[in-house]
Amino acid sequence: MLQENYSGQYIIWLCTAPLIAVFFSIIAACQSPISGLNLSWSADHAIAKALPLKTQIAAINSIDGWISLQASDFAPYPNREFKSYHSYWQFLHRQQQLYLTLKAPHVQLITTNGDTITISTGPSRNLSDLPLHFWQAILVAVAAWCLGVYVFLLNRGSASSRYFFLASGALFTATLTSAIYSSRELAMSAPLLVILCDVRFLADLLLSTSLICLLLHFPKRIGHYSIDIALFFLMLAWFVSAEAGLLNTPTNRQLAIPCALIIVAALALLQYQFSLNDPLNNATLFCFSTFFCSSLLFILHELSGIPRNLGNLLSTDYTTALLWVLLGLALGIGRYKLNNLTRHRYLLFFMASTASFSVIVIGHYIELGEWPEYTPAILLILIGGLSLAIFHAGKAFAAPPFTDTELLMFTAINYQASEKNIDYAWQTFLKQLLQPQAIHVDDASYPRATISLGGKFLHIPKLKGPGSLCCEYAQYGKRLFNSSDAQKINTLIFTAQGLIANSQQHYCQQQAINKLFAGDLQRSIGEALVPALRYNECGPIKEIIRDVLTETHTISSGLYGRRIALHELIADLQPELEQRLERQGLTLKWTANLPQNSLSLEYPIYKAVSSGLRELAKLSGQTPDISNICFDIKYDAGRLFINFGAHNKGAYRSLKHITENEILRRTIAPLQGQIALIENKKYQFNFQLTPQLSPPSSAL
Repeated sequence: MLQENYSGQYIIWLCTAPLIAVFFSIIAACQSPISGLNLSWSADHAIAKALPLKTQIAAINSIDGWISLQASDFAPYPNREFKSYHSYWQFLHRQQQLYLTLKAPHVQLITTNGDTITISTGPSRNLSDLPLHFWQAILVAVAAWCLGVYVFLLNRGSASSRYFFLASGALFTATLTSAIYSSRELAMSAPLLVILCDVRFLADLLLSTSLICLLLHFPKRIGHYSIDIALFFLMLAWFVSAEAGLLNTPTNRQLAIPCALIIVAALALLQYQFSLNDPLNNATLFCFSTFFCSSLLFILHELSGIPRNLGNLLSTDYTTALLWVLLGLALGIGRYKLNNLTRHRYLLFFMASTASFSVIVIGHYIELGEWPEYTPAILLILIGGLSLAIFHAGKAFAAPPFTDTELLMFTAINYQASEKNIDYAWQTFLKQLLQPQAIHVDDASYPRATISLGGKFLHIPKLKGPGSLCCEYAQYGKRLFNSSDAQKINTLIFTAQGLIANSQQHYCQQQAINKLFAGDLQRSIGEALVPALRYNECGPIKEIIRDVLTETHTISSGLYGRRIALHELIADLQPELEQRLERQGLTLKWTANLPQNSLSLEYPIYKAVSSGLRELAKLSGQTPDISNICFDIKYDAGRLFINFGAHNKGAYRSLKHITENEILRRTIAPLQGQIALIENKKYQFNFQLTPQLSPPSSAL
């Protein structure tokens, strides 16, 4: 996604500027005169391909006399062909003579056999007369500009994006200028040729400097900005010294690109040393290195038809190879599916190399204009190799199947009762499945698993409730997340949500059945046993009856099988106990210090706590000499502290009578309760609540 909003005028200028430059480049190329003979150099003579038997041309008649044609007249890149400035200026003088000669309406040529041919020339060319390599250069230039604009608009404030845009613009300029003078048939205006060669030289220097500065800042900044400034001053000094003739030979115009490629390769190795523990930068560098190595195939193709020496290596055209390098950099800076591309690195290298080789073969035979007999076999092998690589990539990028352990752990999640426990179990499961370096809780909600920052983060929705989990790096910081991880998580989320919905539906149905059953049970038992409560002679049977009725009421109210928060239990009991003690003429002072997010109790614990407090209130009403009762309730570190006190002259004796009651002790037995005298008028009940509350992770 683009990180900034740009005005329409800004975008229009970025799109129209290259179109205007291409338009004027085509006009400049068409202004070169044409003989109509399709002249070219072969071995040691010029040939006219348009004449029968490809007549060999020896010289051309100009206003200064006959000019013998030389191989240098057909040099596609004249600023790289000559070893001295004297030869270069002689070439420019000959170009101006040939240009003025071809501008004449009629031109005389002499063949190697001594025959004279008079032809009619055209002062300019049509679009159909422009050679194929001119249009190929236009295509390369436009592609370089598009890559630069794409990366620049991604993050205009980044130094790497700005340097990439400079490099792309320089390659765009260098390719257009060389396309103009390399597309001439024999000659063009010498002043225009000088300007184009100088612009190409300046663009090469700018391209070299921008690439070096880019690798100083991407993917990690390893150089100060002062180094960038020094490099640009060096570039300017190089250009000025070359234009002023301070350097002995024009070879200095040939050194910029080869030297830059060597320095870029060294900086890439240095960046790799700094990124060994950073999967994102490591993947970016591998993507760049893959395209950098495969770009060497274009250079080898340029050197295939000429002797392999240092001079030819320096004079080679690097535009296509540099475009391939910029493509690898653009994929790394833009992080376009970088996590998937670098998941199987040998496969990526094979695909990039096969694609570059295919482009070379197809472009070579299109330029020749003739296809040998074995060409279909070569194309078939290339297409088959690419198809095999794409098929293997499709299988490799697919999500692997779940193991039995993963399925067992995932199934355990869905048996968690509360929302909090489910999220805890889900987070624990993700730690086992993905092994992230860290998991952060994010307030933003995502409908499905989403990858961000080129695979550094994986955003996963919670199973219940709003928010999401943000996982950083996989395999404890050694791997990026890829689409297969997101696909696997989305499959689990879809399954989990279905299981949770089914379990909730089953739970609601079971609760409804329990309520109906308990309601019938309560009515039946109540009709039979409630009358017995009216008689005092029933004795202990009253307590049994109350327990049965309380149990059935609890089931019919839907409390059984559900967890109840401790602060809710205490808040519900307070008004009930106050009313009971008021009817018996007692005053209750109630103090509860419990947080709102206190722990939740299973039903057996809930029953023991509530029954214990009710029993304390009942015994207080049955004990003589007690007029005021106080409850001070606190919770700390898994234990519930209830300080029970009375205010009367015989408080100690009365409280001791209550605490020794057998029914009370039996009621609080499940809580591992401890009763201790803390002062003459106050006893403390210390209840252990945590053993019955299993932490959510224990289910896994």
